[in-house]
Amino acid sequence: MKVIRGIKAIGEAIIEDMEDPRLDLARFLIEDLSKPRGEKGYVVILKINTDRPSLSLDIGSEFSEPSLEIGAKFLWVGKPTGANDDQDRLTTDKVEYLISQTIPNLIREDRLEGGELRSLLEKTFHTIFFDLGDGESSLFKGQHRRYRYIWDLKGLGIEDAPEPKELKEIVQESGDRKRGVKEVAKVLKNEIKSQLDIKPDDISLYTLEIDGELVAQHPDYRKYIFKRLVDDRFVNAEEGICHICGGKKVVTWNTKQFKLLKFYITDKIGFSSGLKGERGGFLSTYRICKDCYMALLAGENFVGNRLKSNLVLSDVYVIPSFHMDVGLNKDNLEVWADYLQGSFGKVSSVDMWRKFQKEFKNYSEMEKNKSYFMFNFLFASRQQAAVKISKLIQDVPPSRLDLLMEEEGKIFELAERFFGEGPWSLKLNSILYLFPVRKGAQSVREVLEVYDALFTGKPLSGAFLRRNFIEVARMYHHESFGAYIHRPPSDSADIAMIRFLIQSQLFLKYLEGLGMLNDKRRDEPMSGIIQDLEPELKEYLSEMGFDGPRSSLFLLGYLVGQVGNAQASISRGGNVKKPILNKINFMGMPFSKIMRLSNEIFEKLEQYGKLDGFNEVIFSVMKELMDRYKDKWGLTPQDNVYYILSGYAYATRKAITHKKEGG
Repeated sequence: MKVIRGIKAIGEAIIEDMEDPRLDLARFLIEDLSKPRGEKGYVVILKINTDRPSLSLDIGSEFSEPSLEIGAKFLWVGKPTGANDDQDRLTTDKVEYLISQTIPNLIREDRLEGGELRSLLEKTFHTIFFDLGDGESSLFKGQHRRYRYIWDLKGLGIEDAPEPKELKEIVQESGDRKRGVKEVAKVLKNEIKSQLDIKPDDISLYTLEIDGELVAQHPDYRKYIFKRLVDDRFVNAEEGICHICGGKKVVTWNTKQFKLLKFYITDKIGFSSGLKGERGGFLSTYRICKDCYMALLAGENFVGNRLKSNLVLSDVYVIPSFHMDVGLNKDNLEVWADYLQGSFGKVSSVDMWRKFQKEFKNYSEMEKNKSYFMFNFLFASRQQAAVKISKLIQDVPPSRLDLLMEEEGKIFELAERFFGEGPWSLKLNSILYLFPVRKGAQSVREVLEVYDALFTGKPLSGAFLRRNFIEVARMYHHESFGAYIHRPPSDSADIAMIRFLIQSQLFLKYLEGLGMLNDKRRDEPMSGIIQDLEPELKEYLSEMGFDGPRSSLFLLGYLVGQVGNAQASISRGGNVKKPILNKINFMGMPFSKIMRLSNEIFEKLEQYGKLDGFNEVIFSVMKELMDRYKDKWGLTPQDNVYYILSGYAYATRKAITHKKEGG
């Protein structure tokens, strides 16, 4: 309900100063334009002259990135939402609708009111359409109205177009009611390609200009769109208590027009109260008055167009819920939208963080009011007419995003101190790739629980995280990327695995800083045994909060890394091999196998000439820790492998950095 109220508040701010919502609301109902399939997308204007019947073509807009301005210029409000709804939009993404259904539907008695536009469309209808036949023909039974009238392109001067008589024969012979429309559309698209040099796949929208007037912007059409999207939902509606504002008004249950706010299922009678369906059943479940309906419609459209972002491979809508008045109005709505998106973006990606910092001074007023509202994050995806909600994370205070950003900054500094420059940022977009996200919606939904925890501060289990990290490490080691969203790295899989393992350690540290890591590793502080280690290594163990067992595994992994580096240095050509990694079972290793590996590593160090004083100290400390804690180990086989690999990653990263610096 808070999300709904937040959207309503935005919608009310939009409608507040409108003199005539019937005229003005339509421009807030603009739909998102699809991204061009190629480098550019186009809006094509079909220009009709009714006095001297002719058709000319023009480019209304050419763009690389879709924008609201383009949609507003041509009043692109999308298609009717129902699969069986009549097409009646003068700007459409399918030219088939314009050349057949749109104008005949608009001049029906129950559609466009009498006036200038209706007269113009009636004149157009009688000038450029021809009749394929009435509904008495078996061919046109059922949906005959949709496909009965088609543009006479021949009469409009298109030489390659079929004569109406010829087209009728094609339709009759094929027995396909849509065939006539397809034939005319094909000719028209070829004409567009020939005249404008635009391929059909690059055309995003088609719109009409009749006798020099862009009819989609005609006031009569804007009022019609309002009627279709708002008024029609209240025809024959009953009086009742609105579930949004609590007022006793004429109400509707029909939320068909909404895209995100489809509150409940209305196309299955089983979901209606008392199984009554439209006859009171759905109305008992949810009732909306016209004022709230308009505000929600305008607010929802604004949220969809201005407050949509992307995270975890999903669309995410950043919806505020205001618990105090922030002076939201038509004039400052855009600034609020920039601020809300920017606030979310600054913790999502490095680029968005830089942008927010650059524009921060513009948001001083919003920053002062941060305690007056909460964020709600709605993860959803559009699938044709349906919207699938993956996750709703509610009531996230702005201060939580500040805390995430602050802690991320600390971790970034720590990472650079130990590892130099690298991809160490833990912005939300990069955290996704720390998890073994398989292709498919279910896997994405599972990782959304991690984001839910980040936004709300819920604890995350260390064992759960390490179990996931091991799977990602295994994916890199075996280069088995096919089932996952991760792409093969541009450099080697081993180096990519090392980067990932360091990032995962930083993520654990990040969670610990946020007080979210549900782990027992701090129960027993590190013993003084590590004092003999060189300072930086000792500092890292301390900084990461490793206890005795974890430190011993990390040091064992460090020595594995030393052997691996030696093996890599004697590999020939670009085929770098590290046989020492075959000693590690990425599925997990019990303590007995860890002990065996710790004995073998000494021999390997000696074999590859790495048993110097430095490594001898590390080996000695590792063995002492292992012996001391073997009776109270407490780590799973997966944990054992994770900490060995962590040490391996540390040693290898240090060797790579040292080499780059000319060491």
